[in-house]
Amino acid sequence: MALEIKKLKELEYDALITLAVIESDSDLTEIFADEVSLSFAMLTTLAKNGELSEQVKELLVSLFNDIICSSKVLVSNYIKFGGKVLGDIPVEIIEPVAEFIPTPVSTRFVLDVVEEPKVEAKPKKEKATSKWYGKERLLKEIAEQGGKANPTQRAMLELNDLKNIYSSLLARGIKNLETENVGLTDNDCRLITSVITTAKRQLAEILKKK
Repeated sequence: MALEIKKLKELEYDALITLAVIESDSDLTEIFADEVSLSFAMLTTLAKNGELSEQVKELLVSLFNDIICSSKVLVSNYIKFGGKVLGDIPVEIIEPVAEFIPTPVSTRFVLDVVEEPKVEAKPKKEKATSKWYGKERLLKEIAEQGGKANPTQRAMLELNDLKNIYSSLLARGIKNLETENVGLTDNDCRLITSVITTAKRQLAEILKKK
């Protein structure tokens, strides 16, 4: 008889509490920082105002479901920070399947058996690609292959930096639009527009490819 336990508690998801739990755990902080460059103070402010990016929201929900709800320590921390418990998760019990022993078929019925037409197997779907491919994973793979990155790995490292630049500039732009703080000057905004316009023009052919 096998037991399968996925979650320890059914918790009510809350972005602010999830951020607090991640910040309090070094392993979760390392995973999170690999994907998001903003400080926890800034993320907390954005979460309170409902201004978190879709990427950050998706990552928070993923860490909440896949890690926090499955760890006794993290579940305890989540509750300590004010998280609500909706209920315990029932343990799924999978009963062993009894061994099937075919019953011998009398030879006088063999001629009456009609062979079913063969059904062509459906082509296997391609394996889904990873949703996250962080800098830490890239650096580890580069180290394992002797420290020399291939063109794709170099491009992915630069894209990771670009993602962090985007998150930082987005937060500053939001400051400009919604508060009295000037996160970006007019010259900053003109420079950002110019750089992005140039990048879009140079990458246009690549972006057309599928």
